[in-house]
Amino acid sequence: MKTELYYRLGAPWLRIHSFARALLMSPQKGFRILTFHDVFEDQLESFEKLVDYVMEHHGVLAPEDVEKIAVESGGVPNDGRVPCLLTFDDGYVSDAIAAKKILNARGIKAAFFVCPSLMDIPKERQNAVIFEQIYERQPIPAHRTFMSWKDLESLVATGHTVGSHTLSHQRLSRISNDARKKEIIDSAEVLQNRLGTNIRWFAYPFGDIGSIDAESYKIIRTRYDFCCTGLRGLNTPPLSPLALLRDPVDPASPFDYQRLSLSGGLDFLYSRSVKQLLSWAK
Repeated sequence: MKTELYYRLGAPWLRIHSFARALLMSPQKGFRILTFHDVFEDQLESFEKLVDYVMEHHGVLAPEDVEKIAVESGGVPNDGRVPCLLTFDDGYVSDAIAAKKILNARGIKAAFFVCPSLMDIPKERQNAVIFEQIYERQPIPAHRTFMSWKDLESLVATGHTVGSHTLSHQRLSRISNDARKKEIIDSAEVLQNRLGTNIRWFAYPFGDIGSIDAESYKIIRTRYDFCCTGLRGLNTPPLSPLALLRDPVDPASPFDYQRLSLSGGLDFLYSRSVKQLLSWAK
């Protein structure tokens, strides 16, 4: 019900937000990172529409572009637009399909955050595991499954970036320090050994401020160069590479609501959490 209310308010809030930005005449300087989860087959058309809109009105960044901006102090393209990096969480097979059908045809390189131990679970058990560990017993659409190692190898071969989403999608703020080390560190080692590529990116599960803490960041800092959150916001140089903000996007949501996310109209809801995150990341 709450989500439906937000969606209904999307169009009028987008108009208000756009009008306010036009009055201020203050162009945004930075980039956004969009995050998707399971892009179902019946959502591919709306996902394609969104991708084409981003390409035309914002521009698309590859993970390597963000690395240069964050580490080498490279500049964000200065053409008045706010470019976007596309990312995918949890490692669903549908995301590999979306990459093959839509991203690859457009030359777009994205980042895929996966949980390696979940990928080894037999297909017939994966939907139940997703229900328990990712959705925490909340209702989910049936027959969700993870991509295979072959799918992941294909993504790497076509130039996409793979990052860790922990070993088994644990909420880091609720487990012991030893368990955190295993989830954070071992996941990268498994991925690196299986794929033969350096794993530099991490995204912690659930993405909210309650799912991460300072102790987890101490461990993350020892293994990764880049860490993504699920908190909305504009990434503006100079960046904290371990506190990259991301805007969750649902391809099934109304298009005006998607545009509201892209314009930063929801950022104010996360400002306090972002300050807390930055203090841990630094």
